[in-house]
Amino acid sequence: MSFIVKLCFGLLLALIAGCNQFRPLKGIRDISPGQTSLHEALQILSDPQHITTLPGGEGTIIYHWEEVSLQVDHKIVQAVFRPPAKNEKSFLYWRHAYRNSPTNLQKLNGSDQWQLSIPSEGLAVIYDGMANEVTKVVLYETR
Repeated sequence: MSFIVKLCFGLLLALIAGCNQFRPLKGIRDISPGQTSLHEALQILSDPQHITTLPGGEGTIIYHWEEVSLQVDHKIVQAVFRPPAKNEKSFLYWRHAYRNSPTNLQKLNGSDQWQLSIPSEGLAVIYDGMANEVTKVVLYETR
């Protein structure tokens, strides 16, 4: 194969891989906790990889995909768990973006992780002190 053909083929593969990687995160932005039904969420994300039923949480189920999870209670999405976008991995990003909103910062028991909650936005992020980055973004229903 010529160099140009190999280059074009490589770029095509990179483009396909890149588009496929962000498909679930693009769709997850269309899911609103407290408003989106399980049926609507499954149309956006397809079938989950596995399902976990919470003990003692009557009707509360966690649906898991490769990078995204949904907490569903009585067939309505209550919370969305997703990885941070590239620009959201810095803890300072969140502190700056929501500097005018009331926040709560608490250490999670027995770990080097912290949770920054922004109740007025229905938002929380998990910061890992060992990795020095935000590892999870949680959107939840604000009743």
